[in-house]
Amino acid sequence: KDLSEDCVQWLSRYILRSDVKISIEKNYIFGLNNENQKQLFKYDENQQQLNVSPISMDHSRCILLADDEVSLKDKSIESINESEWILSDIKRGLPILSKESSEKYIPQMINLDLLEGISFSKGCYTGQEVVARVQHRGKIKQRMFHITAESNKSEIEHQSEIMHENSKVGSLVNSIMNKNILHSLAVINIDDSEKKLILKGKTLNVNSLI
Repeated sequence: KDLSEDCVQWLSRYILRSDVKISIEKNYIFGLNNENQKQLFKYDENQQQLNVSPISMDHSRCILLADDEVSLKDKSIESINESEWILSDIKRGLPILSKESSEKYIPQMINLDLLEGISFSKGCYTGQEVVARVQHRGKIKQRMFHITAESNKSEIEHQSEIMHENSKVGSLVNSIMNKNILHSLAVINIDDSEKKLILKGKTLNVNSLI
């Protein structure tokens, strides 16, 4: 949400026709697992037309956009809450960037090349030369990892530093607490990823997403 206005301003630079307008849509957004998605559209076919648009994410869940508030509970359908959705994103290696981190990483550092989130064969965008040079000529020194740690804190700040001994070796991209376990995506120096890493005094378990 905190990036929406910045995205509108950035995209507006490339408007070439006066009748093109870019604006922020105020949709209601729900997350559904596969079973609840099937239930919803079975209800839609049999009883009434629902003004919703599903966006498929993967084999197990989807995003549902609605122009107005859809009462899913009236249909005995439970949506995925925000914490569950973020945890699922983290386990799948899908980063959520904030205003502070949006220009901090090149795509390869947050594994967008592995997620097929960037093309190296077509298109033109700001920073393309740097991204292509790293991909074809350079060595990628940092990658995004899934890290976990026991913690009794309700929240850890984004961009918190990950340390090895007295040196910073990485930082958090985003995180969520689940049953006293911190789940995070973090960009870490590849050469340091198998060392003993510390975050806020807690020893980390580091899991490769590659």
